Formats: sequence, C-alpha cells, structure tokens
Amino acid sequence: MQEKNILVVQKGDFAQESILPVLKIIDNNLKNVFESSSSKKRIFHVIVELLQNISKHCCKNQKISEGIILLGQSKKGYIINTGNYIENSKVDALRDHLNKLNSMSKEELKSLYFSKLKERYVPENNGAGIGLIDLARKIASPFVFDFHPIDNQKSFFSIHIVA
Repeated sequence: MQEKNILVVQKGDFAQESILPVLKIIDNNLKNVFESSSSKKRIFHVIVELLQNISKHCCKNQKISEGIILLGQSKKGYIINTGNYIENSKVDALRDHLNKLNSMSKEELKSLYFSKLKERYVPENNGAGIGLIDLARKIASPFVFDFHPIDNQKSFFSIHIVA
C-alpha cells in the first residue's frame, strides 16, 4: 500500500459564501508545504474548482452544501479527494461527462475548453460545466470517481484527483 501524507481534511458547508473561509483555512495550512508557488497555485486552482462544484451541484440539505475534501501527498503527487451528495437525476449526465473527459487526450481537452470559451458556454443544470474540462486539462491522471446510491433521491459522489 502506498504511503500517503494527509495535509488537510475539511468537512462541512461548502455553499458559495462558505468557500472563502474554507480556502483561507486550506491556504494557511499549506503555506509551508509546497516547494514552489506554481505548485501551490495549481493545487489551489483544483481545490477551488472542486469546492465550487460541490457548492453548485450538491443536494441541498437545509440550505447547506454539505461536502468533504481531503488533500494529501503521495509518491505520485498531490491527491485531492472530494465527496458530496448529488441528486440521482444528475448522476448519469455527470458520469457520462467524466468518462468522456477521461477518454480525451490533453490536446482534445484543450481544444474543447477553448471552443466552449468561444461559445460563451453556459453549463446546463446537469453539472457538466467548463470547470471539469479545465480540471481534466490540468491534472496528472484521469478522474477516478464513484457514485454510491443513498436512497431514491440522492447518491454520494466522490472524486479522486492526482495533481
């Protein structure tokens, strides 16, 4: 088993107005971790995008966007795991979108990203937005994700990224 060094774990409300304090906590915890500012910026960008996805697309439970994020370090690089509840009606579209992104080359992802920017792309309500395309361009390996059904209305969505 590969040894992992857990740097940050945060569970709670990731509603849009709650993201900034969470990012501040993460930033404070990571000040001395990164060898270079470019690594820190890249990881921070990935974290921001994942937290925004939780905020925008999770099941709303009493007006909060509940989720969890874990940032760690392994021999392969920095690992970022997030999880949140998602409506079952969104699962198939998100799964298809992530599988499509995983099947594309970096050059295809770059082309798709810039074509969506030119179209002034506005994501549909299925959660298949431009942010995931941008993430797929920047991460070291394909998305590893899973959906665990909870009940008839929701599933728990988890995603694992190596950046």
